[in-house]
Amino acid sequence: MEYNMDQMKPLMDLIERVGTGILLMYQLVPVGRGRKIKNAALDLAANEQLIRFIAKAQTHTHAIMEPVAGPQYWPFLLQQNGIRRGPLLWLAEMVFHGCSAGRGFVYIKPNGEVWPCPFIEISCGNIRQSSFLKIWQEAPVFLDFRDRENRLLGQCSSCEYRRLCGGCRGRSWAVTGNHLAEDPSCFIHPPADTNQSAATQ
Repeated sequence: MEYNMDQMKPLMDLIERVGTGILLMYQLVPVGRGRKIKNAALDLAANEQLIRFIAKAQTHTHAIMEPVAGPQYWPFLLQQNGIRRGPLLWLAEMVFHGCSAGRGFVYIKPNGEVWPCPFIEISCGNIRQSSFLKIWQEAPVFLDFRDRENRLLGQCSSCEYRRLCGGCRGRSWAVTGNHLAEDPSCFIHPPADTNQSAATQ
């Protein structure tokens, strides 16, 4: 998307003209053929620019805009309104769950391999050799994601929005090779007391 960020405003004009209901804003995650154009993937600053653009555009468009591979959107909105803890954060966590890889959906390839999502090229089993239920319930990577609040690494591990967001697990895997690593394009800054508590643990 970095190559076409300057086309966002014309895109918004177009969706208004044609009456688009939902706009899924897919970011490039450098996996598969995307590795060949990995320089087009959004860095931290560009990810923040996109999220800010979507948040502003959402206030004056009828379309629902959703940034795919951009789970920082919801924490950004809460942070902008000073919500870091308490009942409003708890309520948001009940509704929004951030990255759904291995938690809310899976990706089943034509050969039967089961991946947590199309961006995480980790085979968790094969439905031609084992039941889907067994894979879903027992695959270590799925267990990691369902307990991500306690297993995430780096800044994601101590972020107060880890239940609401969790970072893009696909981008983490694509860039670092570790599906639990911190999201390298996350721009959400934890408060000083969170950093301090994480440092003393």
